[in-house]
Amino acid sequence: MANDIRAILSLDLSKPGTTLASAITDRDAMGQFLLAEDYLTAAHIMAEGCDHESRLLQPRYMLLCQGLELCLKAFLLDNNVPPSQLTRPPLNHDLATLLDRCLEYVASNEPFIGLEHQAIIRDLAPASSMFYFRYGHPEPASLFNVSSIHVPLMRDALEAGRALCSVVRHRVLVFPK
Repeated sequence: MANDIRAILSLDLSKPGTTLASAITDRDAMGQFLLAEDYLTAAHIMAEGCDHESRLLQPRYMLLCQGLELCLKAFLLDNNVPPSQLTRPPLNHDLATLLDRCLEYVASNEPFIGLEHQAIIRDLAPASSMFYFRYGHPEPASLFNVSSIHVPLMRDALEAGRALCSVVRHRVLVFPK
């Protein structure tokens, strides 16, 4: 079932048993986008609450990467990429591959996120794909292992997330005529 923005906005949430979740499926473009915004908002709230860049590093980046992944998938779903393609390699968790696939759907004169934000998403892709932020490194940490993972500053990564969300929001959250 595709999300109908009119039906969602007309819900009477004061009725017992009626929730926003009952009207929204999270498996279409709008649902994936709304989940993405939630993850990115959570990452932003955690970042604001941390007094140092390294505090709660992995949970913040895990939320950020999950939000970026869902946002990219929302864009692809909006472009009629079958959901089954997004649940298996190479598109299931690889931010760089997801971004590349999104760029295939952007016309040369159409605005998308800037190259600097694309670079940040690409920088996050290796660690995100190996689930580093969720589970840690699979081997005992060494200088080589740690140095092989490049992580952009959280403020820069959040800015890339905001830029991506802005573009996808305008494509996915469209009122039907």
